[in-house]
Amino acid sequence: RLAIMVGVLVLAAYVPRSWCRYFCPQGAMLALMSRFGFLGLRRDPLKCTRAGCRACVEVCPMRVPILDLPWEKFSGGECILCLKCVEACPEGALKPKFP
Repeated sequence: RLAIMVGVLVLAAYVPRSWCRYFCPQGAMLALMSRFGFLGLRRDPLKCTRAGCRACVEVCPMRVPILDLPWEKFSGGECILCLKCVEACPEGALKPKFP
């Protein structure tokens, strides 16, 4: 038990939100349900300058690969919809999308 506790504490010290990303059972259930959710994000491919700007990816607390997901509507399994990526985008290419 002590080894598990030390392992979790060391991981928490070096990986942001490690409990939420790897161990939380509620997060696993919500990740499954988020694939079928109504709310998501949309990236405008005309405004997004993917090559030079990675502001949305850098600011994401859950490290969702935003630029690798489809542009129409995406909500990664780990995305908590905090909308920090929307605020960080200098071009305004990311917007919340409700069907």
